[in-house]
Amino acid sequence: PRILWNAATQDLTILAARVRMRDGTTVDAEKNAVNRTTPFALDLAPDYADWQETIVTHMGVEKGCVAELHYVIADRNASPYLSGVEVFGAEDPTVERTLVVKLPPRMSLAFAPLNDGMPAPVEGTGGVWAWTVRDVPGRTPFAGGVWEGDYLPAVCYSTAASWREALEPIRADVSSKTGSVPPSVSRAIREAVRDCTTDEDKALAVQRLAIESTRAVSVPYPLLAAPARDAARVYDTGYASALDGAVLLMAMLKELG
Repeated sequence: PRILWNAATQDLTILAARVRMRDGTTVDAEKNAVNRTTPFALDLAPDYADWQETIVTHMGVEKGCVAELHYVIADRNASPYLSGVEVFGAEDPTVERTLVVKLPPRMSLAFAPLNDGMPAPVEGTGGVWAWTVRDVPGRTPFAGGVWEGDYLPAVCYSTAASWREALEPIRADVSSKTGSVPPSVSRAIREAVRDCTTDEDKALAVQRLAIESTRAVSVPYPLLAAPARDAARVYDTGYASALDGAVLLMAMLKELG
């Protein structure tokens, strides 16, 4: 399995990684079976390289065995809005999968199932919430098409009181990163709209320029709430998350006037 986490702001602790074989023997993963790497989607996007994947290689795997993995991802500092989307699926059939969310003091949790296959959570003491899904069928990975959260059990959760409260800091941050663009971008904008006769045509031409100027990078969900990069940096690096792409487009449209 691959565990995604932010090495700059979080700590990952593997509590258990073992295989229970058919004859009852338990085989624990060795130290060298746990390895950290950069996700494939981010290997050419160094500005996002704080996001890492820890790969756990189970030992003693055989037909009919059961693999167990128990880990904790802990934020070093409480974020303004603890939030996430968890899809309860894997390539292998899963006997039981549990998500436990522990809130910082004096915070409440809002959550919503994303389809009909998600059971209700159990609320514990001390701000602990837990979701458990059993007997999840294996899935075949594929690129593109339907998002797996549309057909597998999934939950979205946040400590924000409303969408407006959660999105306002993101809006303010994005606006602050669109102040100016390099001279080379200004020249590219003038060239892109040179033959345009209407404001709509100009806006569409600038949108095409923004899309063609960067390579789209599929980033982890939490990165959408992280501080955006400024427009000049997005343009210079030539790659962008959806949020950084929006920053570049807004900056270009401002430059257009």
